[in-house]
Amino acid sequence: MFYDKDWPIILTAIVICSIVPILYRFIKTIKCHVRSHAFSSQLQPYIFNGITSQVLLSSTTIIDKSKEYGLLSSWFGTGFADESRRKVEAQSKVADPCFSFSILENFIPVFNDQASILVSKLHQSVHEPWIDVVPLMASCTLDVICQTAMGVSINAQSGENRDYVKAVHDIGNTFMYRGFRPWLYPEVIFYRTAIGKNFKANLQCIQGLTRNVMKQKEGGDGIKR
Repeated sequence: MFYDKDWPIILTAIVICSIVPILYRFIKTIKCHVRSHAFSSQLQPYIFNGITSQVLLSSTTIIDKSKEYGLLSSWFGTGFADESRRKVEAQSKVADPCFSFSILENFIPVFNDQASILVSKLHQSVHEPWIDVVPLMASCTLDVICQTAMGVSINAQSGENRDYVKAVHDIGNTFMYRGFRPWLYPEVIFYRTAIGKNFKANLQCIQGLTRNVMKQKEGGDGIKR
């Protein structure tokens, strides 16, 4: 539902269950006709003003995640989706030292190497009228994260480990698809659908790599470095 302080009536009610570009066009249309900085759908607000967004993003108290993050709990665990303020503060004290400049400086060679590969990929398309950089950036980011956080070279930009790379991308797409379809939120329904079964298969692929990395660190049989 939409509500504006200048128009003290409910303007309309919608069910958003389509793809992201349609939502963006919808927000743009609302912004042109409603003089507030936010509107709400269901029981949650949508913000389309930079100043309003800044207030929320810079807040140290408004940090509770939306319920949609719970859709990824099977991948990241419940802590990722259900972090309260107290829990975030406790975890920050443990995690913050890991992101000190002295530690991050050790990863600069990794950043540079992966960035060089990305630049070479972009150079190959320099004469194209346009290029979709999202897949390229996603593969570069995946290489950086896996090499720095897990110590494993995925080589996603080079076309290796295609199953793992595809699984990560598919899970991201499934998250967006499911996020706009509330009837797929209950796991008992979601995992009975084709997309839910595909999600489970992709999750097993990703977790399989993680388990192999753990075995490798423990000195057991691991994946090829």
